[in-house]
Amino acid sequence: MASGCRQSLIQIEARRDDGQFPMFGFSTSRQFYFPVEVSDSIILRWQNTINGTFPFSSVVLTDKFVFTSDLSGRIYCFNIDTGKEAGLLRNKGVINSAPILHRMWLIYALTEINDNNSFIHFYDFVNGRLVFELPVKGKVLSDLIKLNDGIIFTTENGTVIKYNFAGGKEYEIETNVFTHTSTALKDNKLIFGNDAGEIIAFDAAKAAIIYRKKFADTFSGGITISENRIFTGSDNGFVYVLDFNTGELLWEFNTGSKILMTPAVSTDKIFFGNLKGEFFSLNKFNGEMNWKTETKGLLNVSPLITKNFIILPDHNLKLHFIDAKNGNIAKTMLLEGRARLTPVFHKDLLFIGFDRGILQAYEFYYD
Repeated sequence: MASGCRQSLIQIEARRDDGQFPMFGFSTSRQFYFPVEVSDSIILRWQNTINGTFPFSSVVLTDKFVFTSDLSGRIYCFNIDTGKEAGLLRNKGVINSAPILHRMWLIYALTEINDNNSFIHFYDFVNGRLVFELPVKGKVLSDLIKLNDGIIFTTENGTVIKYNFAGGKEYEIETNVFTHTSTALKDNKLIFGNDAGEIIAFDAAKAAIIYRKKFADTFSGGITISENRIFTGSDNGFVYVLDFNTGELLWEFNTGSKILMTPAVSTDKIFFGNLKGEFFSLNKFNGEMNWKTETKGLLNVSPLITKNFIILPDHNLKLHFIDAKNGNIAKTMLLEGRARLTPVFHKDLLFIGFDRGILQAYEFYYD
């Protein structure tokens, strides 16, 4: 893939696995809960602007740098403390998800604009060079998963593909149903939904489907795994909680409106919102509702959960700070664009991103 006319380079000093926030949802099971207490008062440390619009994903970070992608095919690297640009990769295509950090590599999926093809790039950001460019038939729209020995992902046409870290394709398995959900993985078991309303469990080591069960009309949102339970929301407005090992339905909850958000799960609660702007807290073991909050917005981006506050992006140009105990909105911050990125907490900083390509880093202020 040819790069643009401007120099395309990220070359930074970094140690291997240096305090990384390596992927969307932090871990393969998608972890949006961090057991810390924060303030609802924040102070802007820095702001920078990228060229295009963010995908519905998140930033990833090392100890010193923050990386983000955009829909114009670019990867940006900023200094985590100052926000100063430290590098930029320009590609022809679209990047629909967050990159993955693996040691000193950035791994990301680049989809061609007018063709049903993608490429997986392995980029060495210490030496500033592209290591592998691996072709994929089909569009890669969802976030990649990092395994111990490679990466695994699904394409839009429902193909499950694994590459190892030597750049070799280990398998390519068809499920024959279009897939638009974000995946999650635990114990080498990849979980994803599809446009036929099925949840599929796939053995990433044996390259085989373990179970495949239909629950809804369509799944378009993401998957979270916690306590041997699968949590996901559907286009028909239901939250489904399944047994991780068997796929058995444990309980369901009807919100009455489409759910695109990947659920966030704490030690004993599940948090999620729908496109009517309703935000829920449920007991994650039995589905009993703790509270419901009306934001009067549109909720399609996963929140950041802490011990005392939920930091919730709202597509209606807002960021809400919600009391985790009772669901009261403690504070709402107006944004200059529609929220696109799941907030990330790293090194005591809060990272948010919204339309117009604005990335901001905030410090928490305590009285």
